[in-house]
Amino acid sequence: MNREDAWTAWLVESAKQWRDIASVVKETQIEIVDADHKRMTEYALELNHLISRIKNKDLDFYLITQLSDLLTKLYTYSAEHFSREEYLIAFLKLPGLKEMEKHHTRLLKMLDSIIKEYQAGRLAVSADLKTEILNWVIKHINGVDFETFKFANLSNVFKEAQRWEDVKDVIRKTGIDEMDRDHKNITLAILDLAKTIEGISGSADLEESEKKERLMYPLDYLLNITSDHFNREGSLIRRYDIGTINEQEEKHLEFLSYLERVKKDISNLNFFELPKLKSYTIEWLVKHINVLDYDTFKRGDWALKIFEKAENERDLAWIIMKTGIPEIDEDHLHFVSLVFKLKELFQTRDLPEKEAALRTLDLVRTYRDFASSHFAREERRMEQDGSKMLESHRSEHNHLLETFDFYIQSLESGMISITENLKTTFLHWWINHTNNTDIITFGAAQT
Repeated sequence: MNREDAWTAWLVESAKQWRDIASVVKETQIEIVDADHKRMTEYALELNHLISRIKNKDLDFYLITQLSDLLTKLYTYSAEHFSREEYLIAFLKLPGLKEMEKHHTRLLKMLDSIIKEYQAGRLAVSADLKTEILNWVIKHINGVDFETFKFANLSNVFKEAQRWEDVKDVIRKTGIDEMDRDHKNITLAILDLAKTIEGISGSADLEESEKKERLMYPLDYLLNITSDHFNREGSLIRRYDIGTINEQEEKHLEFLSYLERVKKDISNLNFFELPKLKSYTIEWLVKHINVLDYDTFKRGDWALKIFEKAENERDLAWIIMKTGIPEIDEDHLHFVSLVFKLKELFQTRDLPEKEAALRTLDLVRTYRDFASSHFAREERRMEQDGSKMLESHRSEHNHLLETFDFYIQSLESGMISITENLKTTFLHWWINHTNNTDIITFGAAQT
């Protein structure tokens, strides 16, 4: 075993939560696939909690049922995830579908066998159970999944794309509506230019001056909206001191310079670059979004700075992504406005400490009640839509409600200090859930 494998094996054995193991789980850069992988890994890691409880007390019926339910949830979610993966592979015409199906069948058989052995009382409950499942999941993600969805396999997707729907599944979201709308509009402009190129290529009797005239408008439009987007992106990076402006500007200049060269060639009636323009521009854009933009905006801690400085919900409205479902989007904004009542409370002068504690507790209970009713609305919508992500989404809702319960209990017992950090914490949870889980679940259907 080499050092890298030994390190991975140690992390798998010792991991208690996602952040302990995230560094060794490879990303496919397909957003819904990576979100599924994270949730599957978290289900496997949840076994830790139950196993430690079983070790510390007699095995009772409640714990037996909980562990059985968790294994069943992992099986159900894995089956749903595999179905989504196989659909994407077929839709995107990626290689390796048959091999992927074999791996999926093997894992589901293994999980089914574990569940049956456990329910029959023939399976010993130990940390080895978590390690066995987690090892298989990570090996599958880092091997078959990573190889299947790697960027090199997407070249035909870019060449054959005719509509936004043909490429949207391989473009990551930054978490900022304005940026993501720009990315979609630039992609559409590239596809529009590509259709013009195809049109003139199929017209053998077209004069070169006519070709130039037809190409200039869509090319100028692409140049203008891309330049405007890069300017907005640069302003946002500078405004919040995100720290990657030099690399971003270098990449922006590279893309705009390429388009300017193409424009100059067309002006000189040189059309040699046109056949590869579509695949080059889409490939460049997707790689730029999925790597540099994603690392800059999605991963950065800059949002926490905004949460800390925000005075009211209007300061955050632009950062909260929209699902496209009015009642859900209104709920998301309303919760944020409720959280700012904490800020108003902290700014109230001469408020006795005990009174401040009671008011804070009342507010957190209000947040919990609103979140519970909102989650119920979301889940009803998912049931109506027949969403395959219902169980995983409900699990995350339950986790958030349990976290609220923890804060309520801690406030009741005086275990935590009452500071404005509570506002930042609640905003971070809520917006992270909205911009990730909710957007993946609801946003894709509205795109």
